[in-house]
Amino acid sequence: MRHIKIFILLALCVTALFLAGCSTEFVYPNHISPTELTDEQQDLVSLLTAHRSEILIFDYVTAEAFEHVEFWLETYQYGTLIEQIQGIHQIDDGTQPQNGQLAIIINRDNSNQYSQWTFVVRQGGGVASNRFESLTIEVAGTSRGFGSITESVAIQNNTEIILYISKFSRDGLRTYSDMQTFVEQPELLAEYPYVQIIKARFS
Repeated sequence: MRHIKIFILLALCVTALFLAGCSTEFVYPNHISPTELTDEQQDLVSLLTAHRSEILIFDYVTAEAFEHVEFWLETYQYGTLIEQIQGIHQIDDGTQPQNGQLAIIINRDNSNQYSQWTFVVRQGGGVASNRFESLTIEVAGTSRGFGSITESVAIQNNTEIILYISKFSRDGLRTYSDMQTFVEQPELLAEYPYVQIIKARFS
């Protein structure tokens, strides 16, 4: 019951942030980036995510039309894909540019073994959502490093984009200046007992 109340509160917060979020200037004509929040909005997110939760919000804009817009979760164990769950898959007529927002709410238990994910997309006055649970993973004796993109990433046709990554390691965590490195060099995932990745693709 408590988890349901927390989820409802987080969902209401995300709805409010959707309505109040503001965009920034971008280099790429087709791009996805973190939504720029005001200080008050960021304070609210920090309050709601203080107990094993994360809220991620992204804006995406394209100058050209895309028929498919996909957001999903992947889980790897020592570099082997063990789970892939579709978050949101939008299919349009391919005649209009894309302009929308994606919000992701992540709830974890105290051990980080159990995760619940909610994907919400708002575009063209409509909202779609999907809530699911990922595999329970064995993370005893590991440390975790996680984070989402911090700046605009170019959208290219049928190219995967990493929006968020959570890495579990027993031997220390390596950092990379660009998390898209893991798309270009997926063999790097073999270093980690578990990796959870949120990806996007426009095609």
